Amino acid sequence: MRRETGGCSSRPVTAPELEASSLGAPPEEAHDVSVTPPSAAAHSAAADLTRGRGPLSAEDFAQLARAGARLRALRRAVLLARLHGIGLLALALFSLPFALFEPELWWLVLVSCGGAAAEWRGARLLRAFDARGPRWLGAHQLLLFGLVALYCAFGIQRAVTAPSFSTEVASVHPALADALGDGADAGGEQIAELIDGTYRAAMIGFYCVLLFVSALYQGACAGYHFTRAAVLRAYRNDTPPWAARVLEGLLGW
Repeated sequence: MRRETGGCSSRPVTAPELEASSLGAPPEEAHDVSVTPPSAAAHSAAADLTRGRGPLSAEDFAQLARAGARLRALRRAVLLARLHGIGLLALALFSLPFALFEPELWWLVLVSCGGAAAEWRGARLLRAFDARGPRWLGAHQLLLFGLVALYCAFGIQRAVTAPSFSTEVASVHPALADALGDGADAGGEQIAELIDGTYRAAMIGFYCVLLFVSALYQGACAGYHFTRAAVLRAYRNDTPPWAARVLEGLLGW
């Protein structure tokens, strides 16, 4: 819509001007909206935020970052200990039905249950920021490796000194007695020696691989837990109480 003045058309009339005219106010007055410029205090506050000033200084934020990284490292160690405890308990429950028919497996059930309890105790110590926690968990991993090494040594010794495997198979299956037993011919004896040699090599190889894997894993876990002692000490000594409360609340410690 255009306003006509003296037969000539001027600039278009906007909607706010029409509304202001209907209310009896001059169009220019209704269209004029004044904006108050920012005060000096607002400029100063914005500059403070830009330069990192405020309730927390840059050093406070850096301290929070360091403490947060240490607390997350400790939380991962606690989680690892709890997972180890769950795994050992699962091993004990899995071995329990077999131990009912094989008494030699009772030691595995008892050791697994004791290992699970030890892992959970170490996790509780570490979660309470007890300096004994890292040492307890690291020493327990070394103890587990020692038990695994003892088991592997016993298995290797039994595989080397055990009676002939082929003879045991022939005693269980009488149909194979003529081919593999003491009265077998030269060809049967060669087959029996091949079976015995393969069996012993397989058993020795299995225990050697188990020992190697255990040395890698238990050794790595022990080293990891032992190094948490320095992290725990730094967190306890360098973290102010207010930062500890904030971080432990945020991380659900």
